[in-house]
Amino acid sequence: MQDILETLDRYQRTYGISARGHYRNAELKNRRHFWLGVPAIVISAIVGASIFGTIEQQNVHPYWYIAAGMLSVTASVLASLQTFFSFSEMAEKHLIAARRYASIRRKTRLLKLVYAERNPDQRDNALKDLEDLIEELKVIAEESPAIPDKVYDAVLVEFANDNPELAGVGSRPSK
Repeated sequence: MQDILETLDRYQRTYGISARGHYRNAELKNRRHFWLGVPAIVISAIVGASIFGTIEQQNVHPYWYIAAGMLSVTASVLASLQTFFSFSEMAEKHLIAARRYASIRRKTRLLKLVYAERNPDQRDNALKDLEDLIEELKVIAEESPAIPDKVYDAVLVEFANDNPELAGVGSRPSK
């Protein structure tokens, strides 16, 4: 029974780190989405206003046309990059994965409480619950986007700082 409890403890730590990593990456993707989207909107508004403003004037310096054209191209490039990178969609996928991994962490905590008595008669039930948990983890891993190493490593350090007893913990879960 001790081996099952140790496995649950390791899962609780590992998938707590995974949940935090997905939350962190979702936040990063959302920020990137806004860093591309807001300038694209502002630039498009400026271009639109400048075009309407210059239509009424007949002797406009050619530099204004060039500037408006360049701003228009810049807005188009930013909007295209935003669409290409799909930051908002990736953020949503990471958020879903984070919630699912956080749920796994709560389940492992609950199972540890249920089987804390270490009653040998409960071993079969504990193994069945552990198998179910592993199957759920397999599905989550297959459906979740990867966390970049840089984000995962930062979360690992943060997690170890928050929980000094866990220093050195955090083998990255495999798919």
